[in-house]
Amino acid sequence: AKHKMLPLHRIRPTIGTNVGKVEIGGAICSFYDVGGRLRDLWERYYADADAVVFV
Repeated sequence: AKHKMLPLHRIRPTIGTNVGKVEIGGAICSFYDVGGRLRDLWERYYADADAVVFV
């Protein structure tokens, strides 16, 4: 599948959370973009995760 990216000038720091889902090869991948100011909540998002990516 072809995915469109946002132009760099439209990417802003996360305030709150952003959630997305994408199907890749029959698997559904959920993405949670959780802002750094919400560190106390991070564990709730990755408790059952198979992978975590910090950017």
